[in-house]
Amino acid sequence: MHFQSSHRMSLRRRLLAGAWILVTTAPLQAEVRLPALFRDHMVLQQRTDVPIWGWALPGERIRIAASWNVGDASTTADDAGEWIVRVPTPSAGGPHQLTIEGSNTIRIEDVLIGEVWLCSGQSNMEMPVGNIRPSYSGVDGHEKEIIEADYPAIRFFDVKNVFATEPVKDVEGEWKPCTPETVRTFSATGYFFGRKLHRELGVPVGLIDSSWGGTPAEAWTSQRALRKMNDFRSTLSPIDQIRSDPEGIERTNRDQLADWWKRVANRDPGTTGDPGYARDLDDSAWQALRVSSRFSDGDLKSHDDTGRHKLK
Repeated sequence: MHFQSSHRMSLRRRLLAGAWILVTTAPLQAEVRLPALFRDHMVLQQRTDVPIWGWALPGERIRIAASWNVGDASTTADDAGEWIVRVPTPSAGGPHQLTIEGSNTIRIEDVLIGEVWLCSGQSNMEMPVGNIRPSYSGVDGHEKEIIEADYPAIRFFDVKNVFATEPVKDVEGEWKPCTPETVRTFSATGYFFGRKLHRELGVPVGLIDSSWGGTPAEAWTSQRALRKMNDFRSTLSPIDQIRSDPEGIERTNRDQLADWWKRVANRDPGTTGDPGYARDLDDSAWQALRVSSRFSDGDLKSHDDTGRHKLK
């Protein structure tokens, strides 16, 4: 498998970009509500106590009935209107139905029980099965893989990359059965892993993809943990500004990125009229660089700009 990657961002920009992973907040409303994870076509982990959570009026009684269980589970929303119930699940199977009742009733259809996995990381996980230009060119033989991707018992949940400064209890996304239409944009690593599990275990598989290309490990680490290390204190300072002025920091980042591209364009011979890409260009003074290596591994380790390659 192969993919195309973009220019490396600075640690500060990558940390800010990584902060956009995961989430949206849930405004308080009167009706019983559920996060996006609990919707039609979802997959729940087999043989465990699965947490089901949501929101309601403070003090409201919530009842949950699962078609695979004889009895019901119930709880009461706390003072913040939040509630959580743990529901025991059977061995793999389905489809089942889940009903949540309070002041209103929510029915979740086509629920499968099986193996659920979180697929997270950088571009290696984000890379989709299909050709999604200009970022990714797809896996080798993606046309054939897409045509053959008809596995209704494999379900995808693709978490939208949105901004948050703190972990929250909801995300943007929806469950989709694996089809040639849905597999094209889903994580290739996640899909092939899930397909292998499904083929070998013979059970439904749920794959939750929460990945973002270019994000460092710091972006997936709590601020509380990072603030204990002096090296990250200055990098974390923009997070405080985000809380007080999120629109302002977004404008600043957008302006900085536009300025960076402008400076690159002014310094790049390929955009200033100098035919640096001409076939008859004298490249005798160019340095050799092994393909599939980083600038930082060789003589260009101090180079922090764009570059051009010419194959020999």
